[in-house]
Amino acid sequence: DINSFYASCEEIRNSSLKGKPHAVIMTDQDNNNITKGVVATCSYEAKELGVQSAMPLYKALELCPNLILNAVDKKFYNEISDSVMKILEGYSNTLEQASIDEAYLDCTDKFSSFSSTSNNLMVIEEYAQEIKKSIKEKCGGLLTSIGVASTKSVAKIASDYQKPDGLTIVPMDELKDFLNRLEVERISGIGTKTQRILKKEMNINTIGELAN
Repeated sequence: DINSFYASCEEIRNSSLKGKPHAVIMTDQDNNNITKGVVATCSYEAKELGVQSAMPLYKALELCPNLILNAVDKKFYNEISDSVMKILEGYSNTLEQASIDEAYLDCTDKFSSFSSTSNNLMVIEEYAQEIKKSIKEKCGGLLTSIGVASTKSVAKIASDYQKPDGLTIVPMDELKDFLNRLEVERISGIGTKTQRILKKEMNINTIGELAN
């Protein structure tokens, strides 16, 4: 998962944005005249002030009057995404791109040639850190969060667990303990309506409770 992808792309071409609250806006207006639209994504500095994806621009500006705005530039973002995916192809036996800023990798057969250590978890951590390092160095400082698990659904949850710039490894024998305590909405596909039904009507707040 590439962290705050659109906003991070804007920082690649304008380094002065780093460390500042800024947002990419879905709008038909140009950068010099953005007065309406919806937040596509924003920097972590803006998130700390309450700005969120899918938020109307007027609401974002109420929360952060100094918010720096950029109009969505999908062509540029796709170019950056393609560069990342080419890097990932080199590290994977199988690559499944899930979106412009997410992908699933099966790297099982790659591990054997990567490290001589017999400690499997150590190899996995070294390999994941190597992927993060390669993307950061070759793609303008992009930060990624990686989740490693025995299933795609748990890997997705793990990739969201320690953002930004995170790495979470979930060994098979620790999978249930890892999931049991997490909020039920961490499962991909459980949105606002389903979350409300589970929590308010069924009193199911965690993944462990849902499993039971």
